[in-house]
Amino acid sequence: MYNKFGQFIYGKWQPSEKNETYEVINPATEEVIGKAQKAGKDVKKLPLSLGEALDRLKEDKVSQSAMRDEMYKVFHWYKNDEWEKFLGATTQWDLDTYLDCLP
Repeated sequence: MYNKFGQFIYGKWQPSEKNETYEVINPATEEVIGKAQKAGKDVKKLPLSLGEALDRLKEDKVSQSAMRDEMYKVFHWYKNDEWEKFLGATTQWDLDTYLDCLP
């Protein structure tokens, strides 16, 4: 069983602000397999999708300032188009899962 881990920040393991932990559970067996450090309130989670990343980019003036005005607009337009195409795509999993449900 693993003991305690810190958070990997700026290339090294560091303890959390309050040094609090939570139990890590194996979802298959529900056995406690270790402890992990709780993150502080200032830790932001990474976006889980391109759509969420694009929403955050709209609010991130620092990242936008790294691209010239027109470059940011073109980048955002193309990535938004890519996200919309992805959302409209039918995968083999969709066909295998839902095709039998159709009359």
